[in-house]
Amino acid sequence: MGLSKRKLAWGAFSIALILLLIIGAASYRTTNRLVESQELIAHTHQVQTYVEDLRSDLIEAGYARRGYLISGDESFVTRYQAAVDDVPAKLQQVRDMTHDNKAQQNRLGELQAVVTEDLGLLKKSIELRKSGGVDIEEQRALTQQAAALEARASAIVFGMREEESRLLHERQSSSNRIFTHALRIVGAGFLFALLLLAAEFYLFDRELTQHQRTERRARRNRELLNAFFSSSTVGFAILDSELCCKRANSVLATMAGVDPASLPGRRLPEMFGTLGQNTETTLLKLMTSGEPILDHELSGPVAGRPGDKRHWLVNYFPIHEESGQVTQIGVIALDVTGKARAEEAIRRLSGRLIRLQDQERRRIARELHDSLGQYLASLKLTIDVLANAPQERRGSLLAEASNLAQDCITETRTVSHLLHPPLLDEMGLSSAARWFVNGFADRSGVRVTLDAPEDLPRLPDAVEITLFRVLQEGLTNVHRHSHSSSAEIALKLVGENVVLRIRDHGEGISRTKLDQYQKDGTNVGVGLVGMRERVREQGGQFEIQSSAQGTLLTVTIPLHASVEAWSHAEPGAA
Repeated sequence: MGLSKRKLAWGAFSIALILLLIIGAASYRTTNRLVESQELIAHTHQVQTYVEDLRSDLIEAGYARRGYLISGDESFVTRYQAAVDDVPAKLQQVRDMTHDNKAQQNRLGELQAVVTEDLGLLKKSIELRKSGGVDIEEQRALTQQAAALEARASAIVFGMREEESRLLHERQSSSNRIFTHALRIVGAGFLFALLLLAAEFYLFDRELTQHQRTERRARRNRELLNAFFSSSTVGFAILDSELCCKRANSVLATMAGVDPASLPGRRLPEMFGTLGQNTETTLLKLMTSGEPILDHELSGPVAGRPGDKRHWLVNYFPIHEESGQVTQIGVIALDVTGKARAEEAIRRLSGRLIRLQDQERRRIARELHDSLGQYLASLKLTIDVLANAPQERRGSLLAEASNLAQDCITETRTVSHLLHPPLLDEMGLSSAARWFVNGFADRSGVRVTLDAPEDLPRLPDAVEITLFRVLQEGLTNVHRHSHSSSAEIALKLVGENVVLRIRDHGEGISRTKLDQYQKDGTNVGVGLVGMRERVREQGGQFEIQSSAQGTLLTVTIPLHASVEAWSHAEPGAA
């Protein structure tokens, strides 16, 4: 049965091959006829073009002659001569191209006679104008004769165009018929050959289907594995039963701090040092149980990079053979060091904020006790004395009580302004910034200059509060840490962004601290982290540049992004 199918397949293949040769020969013959037909069509189009060019030259010659008669401008004579010089060549080209068409040759002979006579009249008219004689009647007569000749020439040209259009229609019809015939031949042959090839394919497909399926499955698995290994942003590795690396991607090599080419063949402890030794027992249990280990957390130094503590989240899963035995282990590792450090920074920030909140509460309590409390105590004593005082002392005691009450009001306003300046709500950021800068300069002795437009428009509330708090914290850092004697503040609108710059000329931030801060936001005070988080909540950028000459803090907040952030954070806000 197998031999019969093979013979049938070869027979079908042979018939299809013969049929394709026949179709090729027929297609070649039909194509040649089609090409000849297209050449005739192109020839007809070319004749029409030359006839139109000839007619255009005659019109140009007549136009140039009239222009010269009217204006006497010699440039019209030049144009006339150029058109006349082209006429013989165009006539000859049309004659050569229509030599096999007797009707066109007759029209062309008639056209040549009319053109020659017309050009003679035009030449005579121009020479008469050049001679200086202005015989209007003669010129009119020449014009009428030339117009009659041009009408005859146009009629002849129209007849030639009609003849060429007729030929074009006939040739196009013939070409279409040839093309349709060719399509039918090719289509019929192709259909028959397709049926034979389909039968051939069916016979071979039955024998090769299983092999092709296996090959496709293996190829898909290889491509999928290669895609995961090459394009993933997490670490991938495959370990054998001895916990030796068979394959790993470059991300895992970077995590291990080694060259990717050196990973294959190395055991897990060799790749990750102490971390690998601690994991070896876990993986041996996996080989026995066959159960995956998910979300396994690892923390520790990387081999070759002492002091650099890293954090990973690792998944291990078994790879079974057909028998069910675990022979390999798949490893998926995600470096979560940034997340761990961010969480640690958030914890430290939260603790710092709580401590600052407690300190602020104690400071406010002291302010209230030492100032407002004393005024209120004095006011109470004055009122108590006033109750039993003789009439002649009541006036002075009332005045003293009124002064103490005014002092209470003033002190309450001072504390309120320190907590949240009312100018920020009433007049906007520019006025509040000037009030705070002036007060800071008076209290600290630091010379501060503020460059902010007086007519700065009102910004979204969240943006104004963020920038004001950054200004407060920035100047506080200048006073506490920089020890600079001067600082410059610039607040500007740049396009759709609001930009705040704070520059001092103090000690600056060390390069080590600055690099660590820009890397993961650690190793600096909570003030910088708090400022950065405030700015990021508004969709802005917080940048620090520092050197031995001082520090520049730049905050850029896009207004459209901050409005969206504020609207999402404050549902129902206008």
